[in-house]
Amino acid sequence: MLASSFESSHRLPEQGRSFCIMSAAAPVEKKKKPSALRSIIAGSSAGAVEIAITYPAEFAKTRSQLNRRLAAGKKLPWPPFGSQWYAGCTTLIIGNSIKAGVRFVAFDAYKNMKDVVSVLQEAKIMKSAIPLKP
Repeated sequence: MLASSFESSHRLPEQGRSFCIMSAAAPVEKKKKPSALRSIIAGSSAGAVEIAITYPAEFAKTRSQLNRRLAAGKKLPWPPFGSQWYAGCTTLIIGNSIKAGVRFVAFDAYKNMKDVVSVLQEAKIMKSAIPLKP
């Protein structure tokens, strides 16, 4: 049998004998905290994909709002779907990528601060639980 940190005893009902079941407990690993560079890359990628997907809908909305206000002869024609629908999208992708990257880094930093604060509070509680010598 394998040696382990967890053992439990059981009785066989028909024989009245006991036996021991041993199982290996998996070691608990601490979760690795993401680096700032990883957070920036993840946030920037998410921001870029978000704008690349939603920009055509924004383009169509703006074009239809403009056409509602113009006279019949001055309305803007609808371009064929493709690269013309993404005109001006580069600036928005860059700006939103930076914003999302900063948000991801800020969230991870806040989460790490929250962990540090909880550890400090636990240490303070432990300190107050220790009796002082007279």
